[in-house]
Amino acid sequence: MKKTIGVIFSGYGQQFVTMGKDLYNDSRHVQDLFEQASMCLDINFVKLCFASSDAGMAEIDKGYQAILLTQISIYSELAEAGLRPDFIAGYGIGEYAASIASGSLSFADGLYLINKYAKFFKSFVEDNQDYGVLQI
Repeated sequence: MKKTIGVIFSGYGQQFVTMGKDLYNDSRHVQDLFEQASMCLDINFVKLCFASSDAGMAEIDKGYQAILLTQISIYSELAEAGLRPDFIAGYGIGEYAASIASGSLSFADGLYLINKYAKFFKSFVEDNQDYGVLQI
């Protein structure tokens, strides 16, 4: 009987400082992804993900990109090890990682889109401080 394997990427709120550090230290491929992301968005992702503060990682315009990069790093290592999931899904911003992992969106385009989305959303929240439900 064939087992069904699925991958679900989480959304915002699951980030923490040092997430993916061991994977980064052990994999040249993951280091390359961090370099690509840094070049695409002009952000030092090594510093952001491994040496920032919890408050810094909680900022929408930093946390979103860090989550996406870490999720794609983990998924790419699993794919290189032979993981071939039957389905891929994402919750919230995890949908961007799911789109990249499924091949329907390039890594660079996904970074660009999540960066734009994070900036739009952060601006919206700042402009609508009167609505308590939008407080971050």
